[in-house]
Amino acid sequence: MNALLASKACNVTGLVAIACAQHGCYAPNALVDLFKGEQQKNVDFALLKALDTTNVSPEQGVLLIYDIACQYFKYLQECIGHRLPGGLQLEAGIDLFHVHTHKDECFF
Repeated sequence: MNALLASKACNVTGLVAIACAQHGCYAPNALVDLFKGEQQKNVDFALLKALDTTNVSPEQGVLLIYDIACQYFKYLQECIGHRLPGGLQLEAGIDLFHVHTHKDECFF
């Protein structure tokens, strides 16, 4: 909330980008501006664009490492489950920098 109060003059308060952990490259068309805070719909859009432009097959599966993955995955199927490729195995992870600030329930 403090970030929003301090950035009233800013049109963009952050970015979401989807990148390949194996290759280190960003997925085409999967860079999204965060307007007035981090909202799930912005991350949803970036994830769907990344899946679309990288042609990930459902057999490969996807590991999404996100600092609030425990919260994000609660409503993922409800929000965009119908837009995900059929049979796609999605797994979540929290990066090492953020994992120590989470509750015990967040550990997978």
